[in-house]
Amino acid sequence: MKTIEDLIKLRNEVFAWAKIELQNIKVINTETKIEILINLHGLKHTLKGKSFKNYDMIEKNEAMIMSVKHLKFFLETSKYIGFEEDKKMRDNILGFHIFTNIFNYKNVEYDVKIMVKETRDKTYFYDQALIEKK
Repeated sequence: MKTIEDLIKLRNEVFAWAKIELQNIKVINTETKIEILINLHGLKHTLKGKSFKNYDMIEKNEAMIMSVKHLKFFLETSKYIGFEEDKKMRDNILGFHIFTNIFNYKNVEYDVKIMVKETRDKTYFYDQALIEKK
């Protein structure tokens, strides 16, 4: 990836793909048996809610965008780390289940951190972040 414009184009393409292929799909994490709904809000939060304009982070941001193509696999196979209560104390949100996995992209290994929001009604995919392993 060479430019921010290319990165934004990729993000938009992956978001369009995710809206068709992932939106409203339920995935069960094999370790916890938690049923997770992938909804549009979580996809937007992951792909559209972040700034991809830092030129120094183009490679990492490209990996982040491409990792969404593996979201179903990550939700199914990730290791459960724990539960965090909602710091904002919202009535409908109980908190966030935290999962971790590994993503290899272009010979770079990243730790994947996945947050799954639990509301009083359902459990939703909320966000995914990559941390480059050193």
